Amino acid sequence: MYINNYYLIFFKYLSLIIFFSGFFSCLFFEKFDYIPFYSSFFLLFILFNSYKKEKNKFDLLQPITAILISFFIGTLLRSYFYVSDEVTAVKKIMLQLGDHDNMFVGLIYIFIAFLFFNFGYHSIKKTNLKFGFFNKIENRLIVGNKLILISLFIIICSCIFFYIYILKMGIAYDDISTLKNLSKKRALKLGDGQFASLSYLNFGVNILQPLYYIILYFLLTKKKSFFSLHGCLLLITFSILLSFNIINSHRGTPIVMLLTTVFIIKYYTKKIPRFLFLFCIFFSTLLLISMTYLRNNNELIKKIDEVNKNPLTIVVGSLNFLGVTKTSYIINHAKKNNEYLLGKSLFLWTVAPIPREYWKNKPEISIGKDIAKNIYKKRDDNIAGGGVPPGFIAELYLNFGLVGICTGMFIFGLMCSYSYHLIFQKKSLFRFIVYLTIFFPSIFYLIGGDLSRIIIKFIFLLIIFSMLLVLMSKKKQILIK
Repeated sequence: MYINNYYLIFFKYLSLIIFFSGFFSCLFFEKFDYIPFYSSFFLLFILFNSYKKEKNKFDLLQPITAILISFFIGTLLRSYFYVSDEVTAVKKIMLQLGDHDNMFVGLIYIFIAFLFFNFGYHSIKKTNLKFGFFNKIENRLIVGNKLILISLFIIICSCIFFYIYILKMGIAYDDISTLKNLSKKRALKLGDGQFASLSYLNFGVNILQPLYYIILYFLLTKKKSFFSLHGCLLLITFSILLSFNIINSHRGTPIVMLLTTVFIIKYYTKKIPRFLFLFCIFFSTLLLISMTYLRNNNELIKKIDEVNKNPLTIVVGSLNFLGVTKTSYIINHAKKNNEYLLGKSLFLWTVAPIPREYWKNKPEISIGKDIAKNIYKKRDDNIAGGGVPPGFIAELYLNFGLVGICTGMFIFGLMCSYSYHLIFQKKSLFRFIVYLTIFFPSIFYLIGGDLSRIIIKFIFLLIIFSMLLVLMSKKKQILIK
């Protein structure tokens, strides 16, 4: 998705102007509370400067954009949100940070992280290495009848997994019909403060996600109508996924799926139907507000005692994304207590396949729950959920301190650049879908989340995507004249 470099130059220097003018006006008018907010624009300038250019244009969907979105919400907007007069329930948790000057800790470490990410990202200009996966899959043709049969089989199996999940979690009909416990973070309580997320049942339902994109790929490349049988399968697949995410109060997944669908259609058809675009915006906003309302009505997290229906406040007030306040808070806590994990959280994904029902003392795959309990003091042992994902920068510090940030972000930049060039050695809708549905979201969620959980999802999506495509397709026949 290429855009003229003039836009990049404009926003790059606009960020720099806002930084200098805002910083010195804060000093002149003694508005010191706003210095972290204006300092964020300098980091924004660094990100804009990180894009790789091709002559007079650049690709907006470079990995940098995934980081920029998370940074814009979690650091730039949140630093303003933090010092503003508006008071919300989530802000009460942010205020544990203490004096606003402590935010400079997060800003400094994010600045260092961006520098080393850039070193890694720009170390690779292009790659001549081949990845057989893309060539082999692209040389196959999806068979319509196979797609229908396999899709129906997967949909039926996913519905069975969904039903078992409802039974295991003890979700009653009244909970759904009265909306009392319709949408909330769920886990099966095993005793002694341990919870099982029933990951194998989650995977059984979420296999529909790669299936959804494969059906969409088929509809576009074969120019099938969205009102055809294949289009109905697409709608059914999305509806089941939407229901499952509402039940589990996962706001982001259905919204990201809608936006990704718009980008895929735009990439292939070179235009976005106005109705589709407006519908996605309306439906995404409706989902965000309604699911947040239902979540706050039911989720028993300490210090959360009010509901704010403003979509901007909902997003910015979330403890996800690359947050300056949580980065500062977590790093300050690690410094004060001299507690380092020495790589432990970076390899928790290796024990993920073992069900917690059979290993009750299995370590938490995500360190978000430990951070919520031990650092934020906001988690109740008697309920599930309520975790605070540290963000990749803070997680690297929790493991190896400043050395972890420098080394980890350099490797991260290297891998982002390598993956991007490897995938787009050849331009195709298939490669675009793989990048936009697997690689790009992984980068976005990692920078604001935690490594092990992202690795699990990445491997799951890549394997399932590959298997489904192979099962639904046949090799192209090469005619020799």
